Amino acid sequence: MALLASFPLIASPFSRLVGLDNGDVWNHAWGPWWFWTNLAEGTVPLATDLLGSPSGGRLWFVDPIGASVGALLVPVFGAVFAYNMAVLFHLVLASVGGRRLSRMLGAGEAWSWLGAVATACSPFVVSELHNGVSEAVGIGPAVLTLAVLLEACRDGGVHRWVLLGVLAGLTSITPYFAMGCAAVGLTWLPWLLWKHRTRAVPIVVGGLGALAIAGGILGLALQAISWTVAEMPKALVFRPPDATRFDMLWHLQRNAVDPRTFLWPGDFQSVDATFASDPFWHTSYLGWILLGLAIYSRRADALIAAAVSFVFSLGPWLFYDGGFVGGDVNYALPYSLLFEFLPAGGLGHPQRLGMPGIALVACAGAAGLARLPWPRARIALAGVAVLELLLISPAPWPLPRADELDTRLHEQLGEASRTNPHEQAQSVLDIPADVDGSFVTSRYLMLQTAHGLPIPYKPDVRSATAGVGGSVAFQNLLGNGDGQGDLVKSRVRWVVVHRELYEADELARVTGLLTTWFGPATFDEGDHVAWDTLARP
Repeated sequence: MALLASFPLIASPFSRLVGLDNGDVWNHAWGPWWFWTNLAEGTVPLATDLLGSPSGGRLWFVDPIGASVGALLVPVFGAVFAYNMAVLFHLVLASVGGRRLSRMLGAGEAWSWLGAVATACSPFVVSELHNGVSEAVGIGPAVLTLAVLLEACRDGGVHRWVLLGVLAGLTSITPYFAMGCAAVGLTWLPWLLWKHRTRAVPIVVGGLGALAIAGGILGLALQAISWTVAEMPKALVFRPPDATRFDMLWHLQRNAVDPRTFLWPGDFQSVDATFASDPFWHTSYLGWILLGLAIYSRRADALIAAAVSFVFSLGPWLFYDGGFVGGDVNYALPYSLLFEFLPAGGLGHPQRLGMPGIALVACAGAAGLARLPWPRARIALAGVAVLELLLISPAPWPLPRADELDTRLHEQLGEASRTNPHEQAQSVLDIPADVDGSFVTSRYLMLQTAHGLPIPYKPDVRSATAGVGGSVAFQNLLGNGDGQGDLVKSRVRWVVVHRELYEADELARVTGLLTTWFGPATFDEGDHVAWDTLARP
């Protein structure tokens, strides 16, 4: 299932990342390598000097589970393979969760495989694989939480309630999935208590114990997150604590959710994919065949709980056909209530709240398949259902793969800095900083895994986030300044020009300027050429 959902990852797992080249894949693939550098040094990955040079800062990596898994592979197999395997781990866990939940909904052993495949290959997951947003691929703990909740209510056992608490705690690390699971669980709980009313007291006691365990894990995560994101200039990714929903309006608009996303096949997107030049692809498509089978499963309890998560996933205001209904934000939806209790800066991706409901529909569909009276037709129908998810839905499958990076020059920079260190100048400045508003320059983070030196950029890699952004020299390189400045004062040792990302005229201007400042290039490999700022003519 994992290999099918991520295809064609398996064709080049050591050299090419699965995900869009100008998406978020480079940022997320950097995480396992960074976790490994901290593990090797015996430190906790919550602060770093590798980004935001020269000062560094605090950083909460958004996919700590995937980064922890991938970190174990980095020293042997490299950063690319580590990320690809972290993604596969997420997908395998989603498959395990889908199969387990399908069995609890009545699919049995044989047909629970449809739930496993449909969960891992859901258009929601495949789209996030395309975007390179690995924390949104990590749905496994959330799906397992729902499965173990049903198991614990039915069978009891301290070990199940403990497992439920741990899984719910791991789910809470990805807050959108946690909120989606909470919406499902609170909707489902009255029905579960009624169905297992003879065991109501043990269920309540066990549930409170599970909540305590989950709360402990969540508390530690919240402490780490608040320490890393709530204070400038120490936070490499800043989230203003006093932001309101209206402060988030632009962000919420570009992540708005059109209700048709659940049922519309083809190329339909909740928001135009060209909005703000975003290359991301989002969908909550359920699949008509799976939805029909889910209805046939007669698990109204599961479908009602799923529907609640879908309603919350529509965001704070009703959005339809490219804009908020009525041309304003007056049609408030249940999601808007969350702004009364939670920081607005952490509520910009409402669509993710629907993921637990998507998994419920997939797994209820497997239960519906098991109920069909035509055994020979079940296999064919299951196959067509999966093909619908992959080929007819808006999911961009087969997935793109990021181009293999040429790391030769950056490896030479690392070696040169180790053999000829300089106390003040030590970081690498890759340029250009921006290319048509895309995320393509995020590859500089992955190139850091080749040289191991600090870079002035923060995780989103933009000129506005570069530590040297205020220097005259850096602004001149961007075409906005008049003087040479002094990059060494910003601790920049190497300036690397990426020829493949420049237009010809601008490339000639920048390379000519650097040659005037620092003499002939120190290294020249393929599309990359580098100058040593210490080598002044």
